[in-house]
Amino acid sequence: MCFTEDEIIKLIKESIEDNLILLYFQPIYNVEKNGFTCAEVLSRILDKKGEIISPSIFIPVAESNGLICGFGYSILEKTCRFINKTLCEINFSINISPIQLLECDFADKVINIINKYGISPSQITLEITESVEYELTECIINNINKLAKFGVSFSLDDMGKGSSDLFKVSILPLNAIKIDKMYIENIESNISLQILIKNIILYANSKNMYVVAEGVETIGQKIMLESLKCHYLQGYYFSKPLPESFFIQLLCQRKIKLKFPVKSKI
Repeated sequence: MCFTEDEIIKLIKESIEDNLILLYFQPIYNVEKNGFTCAEVLSRILDKKGEIISPSIFIPVAESNGLICGFGYSILEKTCRFINKTLCEINFSINISPIQLLECDFADKVINIINKYGISPSQITLEITESVEYELTECIINNINKLAKFGVSFSLDDMGKGSSDLFKVSILPLNAIKIDKMYIENIESNISLQILIKNIILYANSKNMYVVAEGVETIGQKIMLESLKCHYLQGYYFSKPLPESFFIQLLCQRKIKLKFPVKSKI
């Protein structure tokens, strides 16, 4: 289905105002522990007919029309509410746009939302996307440093797609690197890719970071990445992104601990 930009803008605004953003969760496999210890939070919005609209359609529109910050805070708040409700003992990764980091009070707003729901900041990882080109301004660095000190983790998403990945990895207090799926597709047969990813993992180890391989879709890719000592794997081989109810079912099936919810500060 095709939408005009004005139609998408209207849908985004309505989703934020009416709290209609849908959360989906894609489990992330921990190689060392042989199980799911994290999940990436993904968002969806609905059109008037109730059909799901992909973020590949609405996120660029939100970024180019000044809506991404409000949308991002809504995602964070819904995620914290979910953790508060279930308090499953895993980490949740949330995508953030560099545009959000340019808000000089971004860190304060994130801290207030996390404190509002009484959850541990160690359960939140913010994935900095490469959706738009950006420079590491003082505002961005201050926001990241303040949140890192508070206990929030950071990862660089889609490693290999950006033009200055290595510089960002060297200067930012990152906890993780996510390797883009385009590097994983042919890893079984491409020795050069195997060497590249192995060196990324070795570098990450030297900096006390971990590496997540995205787009893992076959048993062969899983075996190869495990042989390269990749720390985490994510992709359709393990699970597609799941709506909240199905994600909770998965957690229960895998016997991932769910606690009774704590009382939120709202």
